[in-house]
Amino acid sequence: MLTRSSQIGEFYIMSPPQVKPANGQHTCDMLIYDEESDRHVRITWADALAACCIEGDDNLGGSFVPGNTEMANPTDGMKEANKTDLAEWRLRAQKWADATKDSGEISDADWAGLDKDIRLVVARPFIEHLMHNVIMTVSGRDTGATLFGPADMQLSVSYVITRT
Repeated sequence: MLTRSSQIGEFYIMSPPQVKPANGQHTCDMLIYDEESDRHVRITWADALAACCIEGDDNLGGSFVPGNTEMANPTDGMKEANKTDLAEWRLRAQKWADATKDSGEISDADWAGLDKDIRLVVARPFIEHLMHNVIMTVSGRDTGATLFGPADMQLSVSYVITRT
């Protein structure tokens, strides 16, 4: 009686580290709880980037939306380089995927060449939950002074038992 199905949406923002990590592996990844398998699963930066479907160099792999599009809000590094299209953004994001794919240390030269303002948004728009509702009440002085009727609430079902 008190169980219903409910849909909600969630989003997560993936961002690279702002301070140089000692070990590059998994620094841009995130863990999301998967209710179907009842465990946390890793979403890698490279997998999330591939799911963006943004055109880039064909050597990078993945499927791409054709044509380059000017970005409304490019990163500061892209503004300084006067390159504000999605293909440039994808190349900068790919540098993070390359830098974090193994457990090696990121060199100072590579760290200086990485755009720290890159972000990826992972959206989960239709997550379905079984919601279990409960009615909780208190009685007595905790509910305040009442002059009319009892200060408690009961949920009950009446059964008539007959013997033959």
